[in-house]
Amino acid sequence: MNESGVYPVDRKVLVKPETFEEKTKGGIVIPDSARERDNMAHIKATIVACGVNAFEYIEKAKQRPQIGQKAAIAKFSGYLITGADGKSYRLINDEDVVAMLDGDWDIRYKKEGS
Repeated sequence: MNESGVYPVDRKVLVKPETFEEKTKGGIVIPDSARERDNMAHIKATIVACGVNAFEYIEKAKQRPQIGQKAAIAKFSGYLITGADGKSYRLINDEDVVAMLDGDWDIRYKKEGS
């Protein structure tokens, strides 16, 4: 159920990214600016809502991402939005959903050669 009050149009998708903790495991407080940057860079999210034309280019309906599924999304994509429920969301293009995730994956951005 979409409690955010945000309803994407056309080919937009509303996702709820996983967020980073306010403290490290060792108890160090992470500054708001660093946490916001890390949250925007995070690439694992749950699909909350889709516009009417989202994923229409995928011919087989069974392969289209569905609400509630975990997804890998493009780094730094879309807009940060605070929903009516006070939670943080990102409004992204459907093409920024790059993979669907089955299970609990640890996904991190990694540069080539690193």
